[in-house]
Formats: sequence, structure tokens, C-alpha cells
Amino acid sequence: MEDNFAKDIEQLASAINLFSGKLEGIIDGVKDKVSPEEYERLKKEHKTGVVDELKKLNKIDLAELNNLQSKL
Repeated sequence: MEDNFAKDIEQLASAINLFSGKLEGIIDGVKDKVSPEEYERLKKEHKTGVVDELKKLNKIDLAELNNLQSKL
């Protein structure tokens, strides 16, 4: 059962990374349409948000996940 949770977390992290790459492409696409300061702000906020989400995933406790699953 714990293996399934670990796989789910890995898949979630992979999905976050995939979305992150797509969002980074969108941000790069607006580079010519916004000021250099705004572009840098967007890049910084994006990277900070992705790192924060991945840190949250690393802190998930398997016992907590089991508890959450039992409530579903």
C-alpha cells in the first residue's frame, strides 16, 4: 500500500514538473510583451511556487496519506 502512495507522489511530482515546463514556456512567450522587470518577476514567482509545491510533497507522511485514504 505504501508503494502505491510513493508511486502516486512520484506521479504528482512529475505532473508538477510537466506543468512547470509548460508554464515556463508561456512566461518566455510573453517576454517581448512585458517589461524586463515584469518578466523577471514572473520567472521568480514561478520558480518559487514550483519549489514550494515540491517541498510540500517531500513532507507528506505516509501515515498521514493512509489516514486520508481511509476517509475517502
